[in-house]
Amino acid sequence: MRRAALLSFWAAGALTAGLLATRSAHAACDTPSGPCAGAEPLWITPAGQRFVMLSDAAATPELRLAASASFGFRWRPAVLNVPGPSSQGRDVNLIAHATDVSLGFRFGIGRRMELTLVLPAGLYQRGAGIKGVTYQSAPPIAAQSLHDPRLGFGHVLPTLLPWLSSRLRFELELPLGSEAALTGEHSFVSSPSLALVARTGGLFAGAELGARLRQASDFYGSRVGSQALVALGIGYELARPRLALTVEA
Repeated sequence: MRRAALLSFWAAGALTAGLLATRSAHAACDTPSGPCAGAEPLWITPAGQRFVMLSDAAATPELRLAASASFGFRWRPAVLNVPGPSSQGRDVNLIAHATDVSLGFRFGIGRRMELTLVLPAGLYQRGAGIKGVTYQSAPPIAAQSLHDPRLGFGHVLPTLLPWLSSRLRFELELPLGSEAALTGEHSFVSSPSLALVARTGGLFAGAELGARLRQASDFYGSRVGSQALVALGIGYELARPRLALTVEA
């Protein structure tokens, strides 16, 4: 069963790699407002209990559903420097600030495997938007927006060390978000990764290595394409009260 899970993991990666060559009709960057690019680099994991970015290495029990809600605040996540009267140009706050919510769901399918779903959305955001680059009196960016949802698969790997656990993850981002609000990609994005978590007593640490594979696009002279992913975290869990203090990067 372990071999079948690994084969399904890499088969999903190969399948979505082919999807990257096909542009989404919904999120094609051919609007007069200009090119599109997602301004949400932080993917909150649905499989995290102590960390926000890193996955937990424990699987959801079979036929059990777990849900979570996470809130975040982004300060100037999309700033573009354009030519201006001075030699330094001028900065355009495409998104000045944004408050987001992410709903995460995990469903155990047995054999240390689970399916995940993330539904992110923008509760409130302000900024000039893409049109603010070429128009000084353009309307501001939409206050609320839908982000790209993400489907995922996780498989907890057996380890020989009792204090170490690991998990294979795969997520597929669907280009269904709002282009004008800079919350939607112009192609499918696949993200395979490997998460490691070590724990001794109340002290725990984690690391996740992976990639985000997307079709490259030009965003006002900057090329946005595939990215490598490296996430690290460390924390300490108190027994009473049940509280964990963590640091992530």
